[in-house]
Amino acid sequence: KICFVAKANCYGLGAKKICKFMNQYVDMFAVSSGYEFFKIKRVTNKPILILDPVYENITKLAICDAVFTVSNFECLNMILKSAKNNLKTKFKIHLAYNTGMNRFGFSKVKEIVKVFEICKKVQNIYILGVFSHFYCANNKNFANNQIDKFSELKKFLTQKQPCSDVDFHIAN
Repeated sequence: KICFVAKANCYGLGAKKICKFMNQYVDMFAVSSGYEFFKIKRVTNKPILILDPVYENITKLAICDAVFTVSNFECLNMILKSAKNNLKTKFKIHLAYNTGMNRFGFSKVKEIVKVFEICKKVQNIYILGVFSHFYCANNKNFANNQIDKFSELKKFLTQKQPCSDVDFHIAN
């Protein structure tokens, strides 16, 4: 699968125009914010992952089919609150796992497992993915260490949790 990152107006090149063209080649898009989500939503029916944590307009975004990144428990709690208050709305999420970039994401396997356990109890939250981000992809040692850490998480999760519908992805 291919996720096209269209944040920052496609790095100044014009997100609407480029996403309209790329729509035929990709499986989903990623943006930084709710604002960017709504700009791209006008030109595609493909899933759109919001990479930064969202703390406002969560229900409105969920109704419009946004996919949220959950990278900390504060963000998870905001989505849980919205989901419990809007039981007919689907809240789709991807979990961010910190494999070394140290900007965002859960840093421990047990934190990711806890999120899975919490979300299992909420009927309208769907974990669609778990991802990480290379922080130094041109350095083989760093990249391989991140791949190993991410692979260990995937192996552990698939043994402990129902993950057949979860996409595991790491890229930059």
